[in-house]
Amino acid sequence: MEHIIFIEATITGAGLKAAQTAKNKGVYVTLFTKKGKEYYKRELGQNGILQFLDKIIDVDTNDISSLCEAANQLHQEHPITAVTTTADFYVPQAAAMAEFLQLPSMPYEAALKARNKYKMRMELKKNAPELNPPFFLVDTADKALEKALLLGYPLIMKPQDENDSLDVILIHNENELLQNFYRITSKSENRAGQVKASGGLLLEAYISGEEYSVETFQGADDQPIQLMGITKKFLIGTSRGHFIEVGHSFPVPDPQNLLFNAVSKALRILGIHSAACHSEVKFVNGQPVIIEINPRLAGGGIGSHVIELATGINPLDIVIDIARGMSPTWDVHEEYGAAIYKLTSPKNGVIKTLPDLSFLDKADIQEYDIPLKIGQEVRVPMCNADLLGYVVTKASNASEALKASKQFIESITFEIE
Repeated sequence: MEHIIFIEATITGAGLKAAQTAKNKGVYVTLFTKKGKEYYKRELGQNGILQFLDKIIDVDTNDISSLCEAANQLHQEHPITAVTTTADFYVPQAAAMAEFLQLPSMPYEAALKARNKYKMRMELKKNAPELNPPFFLVDTADKALEKALLLGYPLIMKPQDENDSLDVILIHNENELLQNFYRITSKSENRAGQVKASGGLLLEAYISGEEYSVETFQGADDQPIQLMGITKKFLIGTSRGHFIEVGHSFPVPDPQNLLFNAVSKALRILGIHSAACHSEVKFVNGQPVIIEINPRLAGGGIGSHVIELATGINPLDIVIDIARGMSPTWDVHEEYGAAIYKLTSPKNGVIKTLPDLSFLDKADIQEYDIPLKIGQEVRVPMCNADLLGYVVTKASNASEALKASKQFIESITFEIE
């Protein structure tokens, strides 16, 4: 029997669906995680990922040598045939383990370059500078102030290796720059408990306008890069300096394949293959500029819900087949639009009353999850992790689906004190 390893996974969303998809293919599924007890505790009374796991291995997933040692021991007992992850922070670890076991994977060095936002920028600077905004890496407050004058305000400040828009800040002046520089650099670890990348923070010129993500995949490096589609992203919080992805609609047009061609060029430069990728892009004077490249399937409900609703294809099938060494092709079965919109808190406080969600049970929607609790602390969102729930819709096109999901979310009210 084939045996796939997932390195960390969420108990819902893409992590859950990936495990379910692998089980449906008749594959033996093992999860490597540093928080095995948490999985059992958090899923008590829930119907989450545990039902699709054959084995859980407790190991420090931030330490590659520990991972490979555990993998080698397991491989002797039950040969491992595939390794993958749906988690941002563990793409390099999955690549390293696959290389160690001589299994299909993107190169470890390519994974490192893509995960680190500064290294990604430097690779593009050498080979396709037109895909970059102006940027600098700054390791002191004085250097940050100096480079900010060259970029001009407003500008973007971000860590090299976080995710979910955490600490990605729109900076308007010197006071904001200094305050956020000291705050962010005081953190020695990222949200996954990994030692943060050395060299400081990334400063980038701010690019206004609409943002898109290009959903692609590629089998082995001799296979073509294939387009699943383009997602339009809807952000809130920029007036407060934050970038919260509150909505996604799929698929939207890509005039003259500008977005796909730009992303394909960037992926080849970085040497990324044998993976699904989620690449964020904006336009500057009609030309695409890369915001970020994430060498894993899109999160935020895009990869786990929206793409399949619009196309009839489960993209987790693609992810798992690539990890198994196969060369899947994108053959769309359906042509609809789909969208997801997220619930946010209008103010900081504690939930006093719960919303009446009975109208959603009768509504023409695909799925919703609004897991609010009395006494739950909430805040005006500062990153994607602050989102409180979602509604997923399907329609004849992406615009209509987005309109519907947003209207349902805006109909949800609850008291906060």
